[in-house]
Amino acid sequence: MFSEIYKGFPNEPILVKDSNLFSEAIKKWNLDYFMGLKNTKVSLSDNEGELNETLEIEDYIKLLIDNDLNSYKKYAAGWRFFESYPDMLKDFQEPIITKQDKLQNIPENLFKPLLWLFIGPDGSGTNLHYDTLMTHAWLAVISGKKRVALHPPENFEGIFELKRTQASEVLARRHSINSWKYFDIEPGEILCIPSGWWHEVLNEGITIGLSRNFTTSDISERVTQTAIDLGMLSILPWLSNKTQTGDNFYKYRTHPKLILSSLDNNITELSLPFGTHKLKVNSNLIKLLEDIDLNRNATASYIKEIIGEKTFDTLVKYYFLIPGEHIHLLNNGMCNLNNNPAGISLNISDIDQLKTDDVVLFHAPLVTGENSGISVARGGAWVRKVLNQSLAHPLGRNHKSGVLIDLDFGDQLHVDKLNLFDIGDVTFDFLTDTVDVLGNRVSSICQKITSQGCRPIILGGDHTLAYYTIKGMAEKYPNLGILHFDAHTDLYTLGNSSDTQLNHANVMHWVKNLQHVKKIWQIGIRDFYHQSMEGLFQSTSEVIERLPAYEAEIHGYDRLLEQLDSSIPWFISFDVDVLGFVDQPETSTPVLGGLSYYKLLDCLDKIFKKYFIVGIEFVEIGGGEVSAHGPAAISSRLISRFLFNLRKTSNSNQNVFVKQ
Repeated sequence: MFSEIYKGFPNEPILVKDSNLFSEAIKKWNLDYFMGLKNTKVSLSDNEGELNETLEIEDYIKLLIDNDLNSYKKYAAGWRFFESYPDMLKDFQEPIITKQDKLQNIPENLFKPLLWLFIGPDGSGTNLHYDTLMTHAWLAVISGKKRVALHPPENFEGIFELKRTQASEVLARRHSINSWKYFDIEPGEILCIPSGWWHEVLNEGITIGLSRNFTTSDISERVTQTAIDLGMLSILPWLSNKTQTGDNFYKYRTHPKLILSSLDNNITELSLPFGTHKLKVNSNLIKLLEDIDLNRNATASYIKEIIGEKTFDTLVKYYFLIPGEHIHLLNNGMCNLNNNPAGISLNISDIDQLKTDDVVLFHAPLVTGENSGISVARGGAWVRKVLNQSLAHPLGRNHKSGVLIDLDFGDQLHVDKLNLFDIGDVTFDFLTDTVDVLGNRVSSICQKITSQGCRPIILGGDHTLAYYTIKGMAEKYPNLGILHFDAHTDLYTLGNSSDTQLNHANVMHWVKNLQHVKKIWQIGIRDFYHQSMEGLFQSTSEVIERLPAYEAEIHGYDRLLEQLDSSIPWFISFDVDVLGFVDQPETSTPVLGGLSYYKLLDCLDKIFKKYFIVGIEFVEIGGGEVSAHGPAAISSRLISRFLFNLRKTSNSNQNVFVKQ
């Protein structure tokens, strides 16, 4: 499949020596070169790969040169340099093994290229992992040295820490041990890493490296299935081997609810009943779209040849053209805008216009059943209502925005700095859509939000939602922790066929089995129940830690705050029945006791300040009328603290506002 110098790949990793593909970059890309890239910021991470700081590259290089990073090992990893400096692409050639890469055919508005530059001090690197989407990868060194330990594909669940120890041992001994392979990569050399191979990388000396993830026909079905599991539906047409062209297998058609409005001068306006975007096109394009529908075999390649790649990408982005196989997902759109948004109303198609750390809120009415006749499908709407009321200008919408005051914490934030966007309610037809259809929409939306570097706030819905929201974050966060606030463990097992059906009572079984979930802290649990043992056995899980409600209320949250791993990002899954004094109909399954408001608020505020929280979901909110002390009000308040801790606030303790 590949040339002789890559013999053995992709069955095993290979090291290619004496390559001249990077000779120009080796001559040019030194520290002085990067010092000259003014007004360019890079994100820095620790050895676990978790982002924790952003610096101007000039300042970062100065720290490298001054040797001030040794105690921190901060690593400029995963920099997409070509977005700001496309001419740098001329300084190297890519290995021939990427010639068939399917990922490079995907439009950048749908999928950002997986080409990365790495700059780091001695001792920096990346922790044990396999590459995103189960792709192949090549890794080259421009200067310095990389030491790499690799292990063949294997399920490391329950033994991950043991494998990390083994990887460290291989790196320390500098040679292969048993199933582990060891490589040194010197400048100009290329290590080719096959799909699914675990690897840990350590830099020796100040090191500059370059890497690309790529997909070829031998793994395209594996990558396709991984993309489906992650909710990345928009890139599937470019991944499969099922057509002669090799770049897609979906047959596209116009959206069945597409509205054509004739204007003057042979111009037609395209729109959808659930969308805000309108597109004016000429009569020639309308005729071509009609031909596409008549064809019924129009693949992406075929359509691009007819109407052009840019036009095709635009029509797909706004759902005017959709894959026929995904009509069930896209027939009614992904989200419907809400008339009373919390924050700035935003069409889901425009998420790609947002910036890193912008917050995106949406409501997902997912339920797998009702308890005691209490529906939680629309409970999230109450949270939005309370949050909207808190954020609203006291004199109405047509007035200049002011500041938000938090009297509990003595700080204030200008409304214009909030950067909270509301994309509305996830589309769900209760008559035709299944839970899995809605869930996959949620996964796709979460993937879209997190891939942009934004942070989602999801309003449920029941707790089944957690599986789909967390699944959708796997690409962006391959090592993720879950803070699960709940009265129940949601690990209930009966020993019968119901255990194989995802629902709100067993969802954490499904979550803990997601490969990117490394730890689950269950906080506030306090249920008391009879567990069946028929057909079951008892085991332990290294993934799960617990802080029961009794401990939290009597002894505090110190154990959680002391043991919480700061090296990985965390997602908060918050079931409102964890709260004290919450009863029906404000939640469906209340339990005696619970967490008190101010202790919980203090704990979460400390977590927001110290840890990287990638998003939050609030679930199991009943449809009862909103009360000042109820779960919707508390959820809204917790969202406010999340937002305040993301932004730069000022002190408001002594402030008094008087008329000029």
